[in-house]
Amino acid sequence: MTAQKREKLIYKGKEYGMASEPFNQYILKNKIDLRLDVINTSLLRGYFGTWEISGNKLFLKEIQGVGVMLNNEKYSAQKLKLREKLKKGLITPQENGKLLKKLEMKYLETIDLSMIKLFNSQEKILADWYTGIIRVPYGGVFLHINSGYNSV
Repeated sequence: MTAQKREKLIYKGKEYGMASEPFNQYILKNKIDLRLDVINTSLLRGYFGTWEISGNKLFLKEIQGVGVMLNNEKYSAQKLKLREKLKKGLITPQENGKLLKKLEMKYLETIDLSMIKLFNSQEKILADWYTGIIRVPYGGVFLHINSGYNSV
């Protein structure tokens, strides 16, 4: 794995590189079916965020990236119709599985990650979903390790 580009963290007016990925917890906690495009090997997470610590709280200020997201509203409506057909014996379980996969592909939509698209706001968002440690390596690089956030 290539060394990963660090997200930006603003703390007391200074910018730092963050070796943590708080947005991943947001995706998991909210069960968002978001499949991010890997732009290059140094950005495997598929997005870049700018974060800020203010008043001992973590905020997401900006996010950029591209991915695809399942339109759950359209997908769920069609999934229910398939379930009814399955219950009535109009399709087999195998056919249902194949049709569900086709439906999923049909309702995947490209999304440019932004504060507006994800949070319907241009303002910074309190990252109250994040409960982990924020790693902020600081200072010169003593040892470059071309893997993840492993440089020292």
